[in-house]
Amino acid sequence: MNTKTALLLLVLCLLPFSAFADETEESPFYGQVALHDYHGDGAFFAQEVYFQIENDNGVAVWVAGYRDSEFWSATAGLSKTYDSGWTVALGAGKARFDGESHNVIAPWVSYNSDTWEFMLSGEYYAGGGDPYYQGYLQRRIAERHFIGVYGETGFGVGPAFTFGMNDHVAFRIAVPVADKGDTSVLASLVYTF
Repeated sequence: MNTKTALLLLVLCLLPFSAFADETEESPFYGQVALHDYHGDGAFFAQEVYFQIENDNGVAVWVAGYRDSEFWSATAGLSKTYDSGWTVALGAGKARFDGESHNVIAPWVSYNSDTWEFMLSGEYYAGGGDPYYQGYLQRRIAERHFIGVYGETGFGVGPAFTFGMNDHVAFRIAVPVADKGDTSVLASLVYTF
């Protein structure tokens, strides 16, 4: 069994447990596991994880990790969420690519409302490597479905659709139309808990 299949099975096995989550009480914990499948000439598979714990004042401690066949990064930091829906964050960590380890600075900003979601993140590498950017702007079109724009360094920028299967699982698809890289479609399975 390859890594891609094993991770997909793991997410599918966790689905029944989300039915037992207590939706009435706001938890200080938040987590997300995402599996990304990039299709096209430069096809590859990537895994991403994010965990945070937030206090009553909107300050959170978070850790994030990303891995594909040629690159990995691990960062940790602090974020602050404001009543307006905006969150600002700064983290630091390590990345490995081109056979070398690099120190990483990882800022990000996000916004969430009943109608709109926005996120822009970056990674800056000490000692070499071009900065990496990722972001989206999406509008809710139904209770769990969104339409918008997604962009990522090396992938490009283009329309994106998010289909929420339930409160914990979503499927996202994005197609680059500007600044295209070697891949033509990004399909992601996202599990949030």
